[in-house]
Amino acid sequence: MTKPKYTQIKRIAFSPTGGTSHAVDVLCKQLGLPVEEIPCMKPSQRAGDSLIQIDRDALLIVGMPVYAGRLPNLLLPYLKRLVGDNTHAICVVTYGNRHYDDALMELKMLLESQNFEVIGAGAIVAEHSFSEKIAPGHPDAADEHMICALAKGILNRSDSITLNIPGEWPLRPYYSPKGSGGVSFDFKKIKPVTDDGCTSCGLCAAICPMDAIDFSDYKTIIGKCIKCGACVKKCPVKSKQFVDENFNTHKRELEDQCGLIKTSEVYF
Repeated sequence: MTKPKYTQIKRIAFSPTGGTSHAVDVLCKQLGLPVEEIPCMKPSQRAGDSLIQIDRDALLIVGMPVYAGRLPNLLLPYLKRLVGDNTHAICVVTYGNRHYDDALMELKMLLESQNFEVIGAGAIVAEHSFSEKIAPGHPDAADEHMICALAKGILNRSDSITLNIPGEWPLRPYYSPKGSGGVSFDFKKIKPVTDDGCTSCGLCAAICPMDAIDFSDYKTIIGKCIKCGACVKKCPVKSKQFVDENFNTHKRELEDQCGLIKTSEVYF
């Protein structure tokens, strides 16, 4: 295989709390190519049904967080609009120290079905979206070292290699959390609650990747909440929290079980 000469990186990163964006940025810097961002953080940026063509002279990098062991389901229609021309791609997923399950394989298979050749992939540990106690400060220097190894491996490749990404086929269902009494609960209905300390700064509504928070009343959730943690973690006065008993039981369980930091994994 003749090693392609990329003119630029096309960067896509869905990153409500910043971990995925950080991992992708480290990778882009190590690859040393001009970067063009394809924004996807707001519904208006993901709207429409027209295809997003990525030519073969570009290297596509797609970064996604892992939600319940899979790709965020509400991002799938957007991702399925990407179309390559035997275009090389790198898949990056970040996960909150439990496991990435089938998410990395899912992203690889999705891109390959749309005429991309996936030449590298990484599952990178990041602080959990639910908790500041699970993998705090990640991706850290150790994770960045693995990302740099991924970049080096890609730059030194001289022929095509089949990547063996862990996962199961058919893809497993989304991980089902257990609440009080060890019983599964309807995770989708849970929404953050805003207390009286809210200063109405509007940051939560501005950063919500689903535009789910009412701009005229920041306590009101008017759209689908994906539990990404952005509004909770970035509120300057800590006025937003998830107070649902089942949610917090699950959160405490994760904090108890995911204390030992896992090693980020890369494939090239």
